[in-house]
Amino acid sequence: MTAKILTFVLPLLAPTVVYLIWMTLRAMRAGKPEPKGWRSWPWIYLTGGGFALAAVVTVVLGFVTADAERGTYVPPHMDDGELVPGEFVPEPEQTE
Repeated sequence: MTAKILTFVLPLLAPTVVYLIWMTLRAMRAGKPEPKGWRSWPWIYLTGGGFALAAVVTVVLGFVTADAERGTYVPPHMDDGELVPGEFVPEPEQTE
């Protein structure tokens, strides 16, 4: 559960949180009580940035954790009329 939050939810929300903090600090510096209304925020850019950041995190984690599974991948196949799901078959350890 924690991994899903860190991998998907946090990158999706990060641009909006950073923008909210920036707008609040900017409003405080200008002496205004609060930032502009939420309807005038650049939602398209914030959403696109969140999805782009989530995609980057997913790709980076895919490359970083790619070595976690050692072995040969056997794709899904039919065996005696039953569908056998794909799996990694560990390679036998070589002893010298």
